[in-house]
Amino acid sequence: MAIIHVLGSSIFFYVFLLIFPVITSSVSESEALLKLKGSFTNATALDSWRPGTEPCAKVKPWVGVICDKTVVSALRLGYLGLSGTIDIDALASLSGLSIGFMSNAFSGPIPEFHKMGALKALFLSKNQFSGEIPTDYFTNLMGLKKVWLSGNKFSGPIPSSLGKLSRLMELHLEDNQFSGPIPSLVQQSLISLDLSNNRLEGQIPSDMTKFPTNAFKGNSGLCGWNLGKPCNTTVQVANSTAENNGPRRTIFICVLVASAVVFLLMTAGIFVLKQGKIGSTW
Repeated sequence: MAIIHVLGSSIFFYVFLLIFPVITSSVSESEALLKLKGSFTNATALDSWRPGTEPCAKVKPWVGVICDKTVVSALRLGYLGLSGTIDIDALASLSGLSIGFMSNAFSGPIPEFHKMGALKALFLSKNQFSGEIPTDYFTNLMGLKKVWLSGNKFSGPIPSSLGKLSRLMELHLEDNQFSGPIPSLVQQSLISLDLSNNRLEGQIPSDMTKFPTNAFKGNSGLCGWNLGKPCNTTVQVANSTAENNGPRRTIFICVLVASAVVFLLMTAGIFVLKQGKIGSTW
């Protein structure tokens, strides 16, 4: 019995050691947000974010923090003059967020928001973000409904993974430097779209005819019904046909010239023969 008691105590002790680190390593919402604040270069607008206070307090809640009862549901941190970096690891411990950093002074590549699988909305408009966005960036953000990246310096193709967001309702990419064709965006849920003032090219997909002209203006390389600008497919086909028929036309001309030469030689030969017969009679 003593052996069983010792073994039982030991098992309980080891189970406790396995569980205890998980419990002690959990981060509260206030700790996560304070860690986020620490990644900003200029955070004077967030003076209300202080240790010992609660983000969702009924009296004097933290600036820019939106709560569903006592749980943080959104961050609206626009127009606060924020700069520096955005600590995604701190945000990753907060699930189901809508995040807004509009009209601040952030720069560099787009932060790794794709690590936040439960993200609902992303507002990054009017900053100085730049560079290409990986084509698979949005693959794991299946709950994302709103994406606003307008007024930055993003370049390269529009990520095709945006077309896989089945709940996407709003997509605003205007005033950037995106280039190439428009990817397939066939979501029935998509009701607000703006791709204007980029460097996009090619034909506007036929499934986007429900969107107004303003959603595509400022892209000189785009064509389609939405813009009232035909894509000149007839000319392209004609040019393609002409290119394909080029070798045939050359052969035809060569045969025609050769036939003409043979005809002229035969005519000249006949003429010479007749002249010879006439001469013999004299």
